[in-house]
Formats: sequence, C-alpha cells, structure tokens
Amino acid sequence: MKGKSRLDIARFLGLGIFWGTIVASVLTLIFFTLSYFSMNRDLDAASRHVQQAFGSGDLLIDANQALGSTTIGVHQFNDCLIIQMSLDQRHELGWKAAVSPLLTNYDSAPQFDLPQTSPTLVERAGIHDPCPVLYRLVNREVPSDDLTFYHRYLHGHTILARFLLPILRVDQIRLLYSTLLTALVMAGVLFCCYKMACDDRSSYFLLWLIIFITFARWFGLESFAQSLSHAPADAILLCYLIFLCVGSSSGLSSLTIIISAALFGALTIVFEFLTGGIPLGLAVVLGGIPLALHSGREPGASIPLIIAAAAAFCTAAILPLVFKLVLACIVFGPQVLTDFAGQLGTRMAAVSAADVPQGGLLTLTTKMIGGLSSLSGRMRLMAGLALLSAVVFGGWGVVKVLRLSSTNSIRSLAFWLLLSVSPIAVWPLLFWQHTIQHAWFMDRILVWPLAVGFVLFTLGLLERSRVLSYSRTSAS
Repeated sequence: MKGKSRLDIARFLGLGIFWGTIVASVLTLIFFTLSYFSMNRDLDAASRHVQQAFGSGDLLIDANQALGSTTIGVHQFNDCLIIQMSLDQRHELGWKAAVSPLLTNYDSAPQFDLPQTSPTLVERAGIHDPCPVLYRLVNREVPSDDLTFYHRYLHGHTILARFLLPILRVDQIRLLYSTLLTALVMAGVLFCCYKMACDDRSSYFLLWLIIFITFARWFGLESFAQSLSHAPADAILLCYLIFLCVGSSSGLSSLTIIISAALFGALTIVFEFLTGGIPLGLAVVLGGIPLALHSGREPGASIPLIIAAAAAFCTAAILPLVFKLVLACIVFGPQVLTDFAGQLGTRMAAVSAADVPQGGLLTLTTKMIGGLSSLSGRMRLMAGLALLSAVVFGGWGVVKVLRLSSTNSIRSLAFWLLLSVSPIAVWPLLFWQHTIQHAWFMDRILVWPLAVGFVLFTLGLLERSRVLSYSRTSAS
C-alpha cells in the first residue's frame, strides 16, 4: 500500500511539473509578444498624464514613500519606477526594451529644488531616485547615454502601464486597480454569505468567509490597492482564492486543480517585484486547495494532488524567469547573469553591499514589528494584537481538532493549513536583507497566518459544537 502511495505521489509530481512547464512556456511566449506590442503607444499622451499627476500631487517628486496615504498609496518609489520604465522607450533600442526595460539615469543633479537638506542626497535623488528622475524625463530633460537595463524581473507592471498610461491618467489607473480589488474581495464575501444563506449544510463556507474578511481588513488594501506595483499581483491572488472557493461548491477535477495552480504561479511571477507574491501564492496553494477539496475527497487521495499543484505552481513560477534570463543573455550578453546573481546574493544577505541596510536577528525582528503597519494602514498595535490572537486561538483550535475530531479529513485539513504557513515563515529568513530593508510592505504576507489562525480557531469551535450536539442527542 505504501509503495502504491509513493507511486501516486511520484506520478502526480511529474504531472505537476509537466503542466507547470507547458503553462510557463505558453504564458512566457504571450508575455513577450504583449511586451513587444506595448511599445510606442502614444508616448506624448502618456507623458502628459504623468505631468498632470505631478501637478496634482498624485505623484510626488521628493518622496519614495507616502506613509499613511490612502489616496495615492504608500509605495511611490515603485509607482514612479514602473511609470519611468514604461515611458523611456528610446527608438534606437526598439525591441531590446521589450526584453528588459530601461532604468533612466542622469549625469548631473536636477535644476529644480528638492527639500532634502544634504546636497549629496539632492544629487543622488535627481540622478537615481525614480520620482525626481521621472519628473525630469517627462519634462524633456535628456537622460544619460550610459544605458542600464533592468533584467531581474519580468516587469508585467511595466507592460500594463504602457497600455494604460496613454488612455488613462495616473489617478484613474489607481482608481481602476483599487476598485477591482474591492470588487474581488466583496465578491468572495458575498458568495460565501449567499452559499451559507441558501444551504443549511454549507457552514463550511464560513471558513472561506473568514479568509476573505481577513484579506479585506488585514491585507493593507487601503494603502496598497492603488499601487501600480502591488495591485496586479494582489488581483491575481484574490482571483485564485475566489476560483478555489467557488470550485469547492461545484467540484474541481484533478487536472483543473493542477493547471490552475500552474497558471496562478506563472501569472504571479509575471507581476512579482519581490513584494511577496511568491511565498503568499505558495501558501495559498498549500492551504487553499485542501480547503477546496475538504468535502469532496478522502484525505489520503488528496495528498498527491496537493503536492502536484504545489509542484505546478513552483515550476510555472520559476521557468518564466529562467526563460527571461536566457533571452536577456542572448540579447545583452552573459553579464545579465552576473547582475542577477549579485542582486540575489545581496537580497539573501549572502553578499555584502555598502549601499543596502544589513543586520542580525534583532534588526530583522524590529523591522518586521515596524512593518506591521502595512497590514492595517499604520495601525501597528492592532495588527500585532490580531496576529497574536490568531496564533493563540489558532493553536487552541488545533488542539480541539486533535482531541475531538472523529474523522481524518478534519485532522488532515488542519495539518495542511498549518503547513501552508511555512512559506511565510521561511521567506524572511531566506531573503534576510530584503526583509530588513522592505518589511514596511513585505509584512503584508502575514495576512495568511492571520487567516489560517482564525480558520483553525473556527474549525475547533465547529468540532466542539459537533461533539456537544452529539452528547445532548445521546443523553436525550
């Protein structure tokens, strides 16, 4: 029996890798085709919209972050960077910028005033920081001839910006993104409420409802939903959660689960900017699929399928980046790999760099505590207490499930939910330096441990209620 189980796992693992490879290959081809056709789409109109954004305060010249802002969003650095890469399309470069976008640089400090007190900071900001650089670019200052291409991501955000900026203002794009995310969260909430209202046996959807409400409150959407950097990946994540939730009521075939996980992984890497999409996506696969399969399969039968879906997600998330690096090496030369490896080593704290913050465990912990503001619009204390409550009461729920549950399916679900938190726990340790520098937005991945904690608590309550109900029935 054990040999057959291992054979099933190996077969499903191979199936996951196969479909992950197919989906990654097809999506990469579509992606670079779209990237090529996104070039040179009325750059004058796009530049005018960016100039209007600086004039109206929708883009800031002098700040990388707009802490506490729920109108223009917190992450101005990435917004300016994405817009700048979408606009800098020097004609002689043509298709090269469709492979890796240009990072605009200047040789000298800007002529306009910046509020920094240090002349060194003013010079650096005007030459390298994306918001003042973008301001100079749209005001027709000629960039440096020293060309720098950004090879380290696929830059799906930049392609979206190339299509949208000629037809929409910056504030309209942000409104579009935030409205989309609001609609997705509420679609999940309303679907769960509808299912529970229409069917007495659908109390199981209470678990999904908890997940969607947790994302509505503790995913920092008020500060990041309007971000050109965060919103596309967040939308893909929420779409996948809705897919699993709806599919759990209608039934999902094994092939559908594997291919959808692969598609989720490929789309996640397209919009990954080291903002948390990969660990959060893998966590959702490991925890969301068992939840979707909970009432439809025996626990043992689900294990190979969950492993296959995780393999499909990881394969489809890795291969598009590999394909991109190979293409970039063909176009730009092997130094692309040197740049990628150097930055990866820096982000993992394996390589020291003078211009990035470093630190030990105390620094990492302090930064992550400070970054809890990203979960709830600078309400750090409330976010911390909510996370602590999820851990404590989630642990209580696990104990109740282990003691009271009479079925392996509930115990199996609790196990997979607990396991799904592992990518969130490992990621800050793996990308140590990146987390220290960017905990102020990376902490958003803690939304999943929050959701899992309260789901486990609810599972414990449901099991206790079932046992008490059975005892009363037996006594009568």
